Amino acid sequence: MRDMLYVYAQENYSCLAAARRYREMYPNRVQPNRQTFSTIFSRLGDTGQFKPKSDVGRPKILTVDQKDDILVRVANNPELSTRRLSAMTGVSNSSVFRSPKKENLRPHHFTPVQNVLPRDYPLRLNFA
Repeated sequence: MRDMLYVYAQENYSCLAAARRYREMYPNRVQPNRQTFSTIFSRLGDTGQFKPKSDVGRPKILTVDQKDDILVRVANNPELSTRRLSAMTGVSNSSVFRSPKKENLRPHHFTPVQNVLPRDYPLRLNFA
């Protein structure tokens, strides 16, 4: 991005000329769109960094009490679905899903796939 900004300034802040010059100077690199040059320049002027702002969109507001309530319910019953947890707490489904994920907890649903009973032991022994 630094090289792109350098080329953009050399070409008197012309997007089209900068894209053409960048293509000549760095033929083995990924070639950016001409609009990318002005975007990077304005982003650097607005924020002082090349990275885009990370706080795009609506803020995620979840009170500490709501978050604690969700985490306690998940700890008590890890098989509880996010939809049911959302209905129980009155918090949106996406927020319910996000808060345990931040604590490195993942949804867990126990699915029995096979049930071995005592009467199966002789059959298993014969098979072996």
